[in-house]
Amino acid sequence: MKIKIIFLTLAAIVVITGVLLFTNSNSKKKNPPSILQKVAPKAFKPVNACDLLTVELAKSVIKGEVENDNGESPYANLANENVSLSTCTYISKEGTTLKDIKTVGLLIRQAKNDTGRESNKFGFEKNKKREYGDISKELQELKKLGITPKESSPVEEIDISGQKAYFDPDLKQFNVLIKDSNFWIMVSGNNVEKSDLLSLTEKIIKQIN
Repeated sequence: MKIKIIFLTLAAIVVITGVLLFTNSNSKKKNPPSILQKVAPKAFKPVNACDLLTVELAKSVIKGEVENDNGESPYANLANENVSLSTCTYISKEGTTLKDIKTVGLLIRQAKNDTGRESNKFGFEKNKKREYGDISKELQELKKLGITPKESSPVEEIDISGQKAYFDPDLKQFNVLIKDSNFWIMVSGNNVEKSDLLSLTEKIIKQIN
């Protein structure tokens, strides 16, 4: 059951699997070839989400003991020539049902080059409009758990620590573009306070900056 819950957390963070590692074809047409031919700098180092979302931070949001079973997720660490993707999720040790189990998760989509930065901006805007692409498999997994994601409440466009961001109340998720779109992060939680999730998002941004 807990493995399924963690998958649910990732689905809630991501619910956009179809665009996680995409390259915006439109940006290729608009940008000069010289820009698209740039390669990732030698100093590029992918950020591990669990290095930022530590056990201590997860406890501060969940308000109790937690466990990390991120290794069960096929989306824990992915990459292509333009972006690197890392996720980290924690689940409360207390609770047995979806109504009382608490979760918190972080997804980091890190650009390696100009194409990656453009795709971060493109995906950020598409998600804000809830244009998730083909997520039929993820929706089927959620339905097995008796959950049907809503698309009813409008997203809240906000500024977090000087960064462009929005909060999706249906997914209970903060999305933020950081460092000129070098990073697109998603901070999500189930059965946790929005204020605690916002505080966590601010701390994650501070670590990246």
